[in-house]
Amino acid sequence: MKKLIYYITDHGRGHATRSVALIRKLQTYGIKIIIRNSNVIDFLQKSLPGIEIKKGVTDIGPVLNSDGISINHNESIEKISNWINNINSISSQEVEFLKYENPDLIISDVSPMPLIAANSINIPSVVISNFSWYDVLTFLPENIRLKFKEYYDLADFCLQLPLGTEMNHFKKKYKIKLIARNLTENLDEIRKLYHIKKSLPCVLFALGGSKNKISFSYDDNVQIISLNTKFEDSITTHDLSDTVEGQNLVSIADLVICKCGYGLISECLSNGTPFFYLADDSHPEQMAISNELINRGINSRVSFEDIKQLHISSQFLQNIPKIGRDSIDLDDTINYILKFIKN
Repeated sequence: MKKLIYYITDHGRGHATRSVALIRKLQTYGIKIIIRNSNVIDFLQKSLPGIEIKKGVTDIGPVLNSDGISINHNESIEKISNWINNINSISSQEVEFLKYENPDLIISDVSPMPLIAANSINIPSVVISNFSWYDVLTFLPENIRLKFKEYYDLADFCLQLPLGTEMNHFKKKYKIKLIARNLTENLDEIRKLYHIKKSLPCVLFALGGSKNKISFSYDDNVQIISLNTKFEDSITTHDLSDTVEGQNLVSIADLVICKCGYGLISECLSNGTPFFYLADDSHPEQMAISNELINRGINSRVSFEDIKQLHISSQFLQNIPKIGRDSIDLDDTINYILKFIKN
C-alpha cells in the first residue's frame, strides 16, 4: 500500500477544509494517509474519522490585526523571521519523523518546512495551494522572503488552485480545478438538522478571527447564522460555530458574508450561493482572489461600514445578483498525485 503524509499549514482553516475534500477522495484509492497539523486537529478528526493524525507544528503564518483581515506587518516580521531562521533545525527534527514513517510522497499545503525535510532524504514532495508564502509575504525583509523561494524550489512540482496568486516561482507548476467539500446531506436534511426554516430567508456570516462586532438592521423573519462571528447584542443569531461541515450551511443560505479567503468563497462558488466579502488592499492573496472574482463578473466586495448600513430583508436578498455554480472536479488533481506516487 502506498503511503503519503499530508501537511496542512497551521495558519487558517480554509487550507484544512480543501485538504479534507481531497483526502476524502484519495481515501477511496486505497492510499494510506497520515495528516500532520497542530491547529485544527479536532476539526480534522471529526471530518475524517479514523484517519491517522500526527500532531506537529507545520507552519507559521502572518499575524492578523483585530479586524481578522489585514496583516500586522511588524509582529509578522518578527514571528516569521524567527521561524525561518530556525527552520533548518525544525526540519532536521522532522526528518526523524519521516524516516520512521517512510512515506512514498509528501503533500504540503502550503508550508515549506516539510519540503526541506523530504528533500534531505530523497522523498518526493508536492505543494497544493492557491498561493505561496513567497507571493504573499512581500513585506518581509528580502533575505527572509527569498528563503521561501529557495525552499519551495525543493518541491517536485506545484498543483495550483484557482483563486490565488501567480505562484510563478515554482520550477514546475500545473493548474488544477476548484477543490471544495461536497455536501454530506441533502438540503432538507441540512435545514432540519440546524432548525433553519425553508420558508424564511437565511444569511450566513463567517468572519472568524475578527474582533469587530457586526451591526446591521434586518427584518424579523430573516434567519441569521453565525460561524465564529461577533455581533452586537441587538442581533439574534443561530450560532453554529461548532459545525464541522460548513459547506452544508453555505448551501442553504440566501447570502454569505465572509472574509476574502479560498475556503468560504470556493464553497459559495460550488453551491452557487451569492456572497459579499471583505478584503484588505495590501494583502496579495485577497487581492488576487478579488481580482479573479471581478473578472468572473462577481463584484461583491464590501467593508465593515457597508455591512453596518445594510437592511437585510426578503426583497433585498431577492435583488442580489445570482451566481453560477462551479463544479467540484478533483479528477485532475487525483490523477497528478496517483501518477506521481505510482512512479
